Amino acid sequence: MGMKLTKEETIKKINLRKEDVKDIWAGFSGNLAGTVSRVAVAIDVSGSMGDLFRRGVVQETMERLLPIALNFDDDGQMDVWTFNSYTKRMPTMTLDNIYGYIEENKISAGGGTSYDVVINDIVKFYTEENPAAMPDYVVFITDGETFDEDKAEKAIINASNYPIFWQFVGIGNESFNFLQKLDAMQGRYVDNAGFIRIQNLEATKDDDLYKGLLAEYPTWLKDEKVKKLIEDGAEVKVSTTNTTSTTVEEKKPRKKLFGIF
Repeated sequence: MGMKLTKEETIKKINLRKEDVKDIWAGFSGNLAGTVSRVAVAIDVSGSMGDLFRRGVVQETMERLLPIALNFDDDGQMDVWTFNSYTKRMPTMTLDNIYGYIEENKISAGGGTSYDVVINDIVKFYTEENPAAMPDYVVFITDGETFDEDKAEKAIINASNYPIFWQFVGIGNESFNFLQKLDAMQGRYVDNAGFIRIQNLEATKDDDLYKGLLAEYPTWLKDEKVKKLIEDGAEVKVSTTNTTSTTVEEKKPRKKLFGIF
């Protein structure tokens, strides 16, 4: 990582990236340029992520992701989950608390990798605890395969019944065979996920990162099934998620009731 920036320099850089995201999204989305979405990040904190945490790559990545929320979320907030073999809801990220967020919240690496626990909890949070007639956009970052593919597949299939788009990001040298099969996964109500692989996150330019993250979201938003899911999103739905392996920190409810179509 480069020289550590001051808080003021960090905020300035994030605001510049916000404009980059705005321009890239306008190029992809056409008449969806004014899209309002809740935005979340699920960050892998398994043991193999330790070096990325120690070198500050994870903190820098969060600073690169927040501009997406600053464009999509009308509160400029990004919900945060960490996961390994368990999942934990972290404080909502904003411009006010982004500086030193990882260190301040004592987030570190350890344990295994299970996708299903965090997918299920995100679905529960957005559809049961905070239902709203708007889409949810989740960036899911991992450096390894899930321990239980069957559970992960069931979680993704269940999630396809809700207006949540999952942008999976595989980082490092893992093959990510499971995530590469997402497009062919059977049994989903709608194709609800995209996947990009980034071997070296630090070396990836902002424009390339944002283009990769946002390329598939407009197609999902334009799907007629998705539009109906969004319209129905304010209704409380009962899911079959299993959150027995979830550690929950209190989050401020953010119920937003308006459509974008």
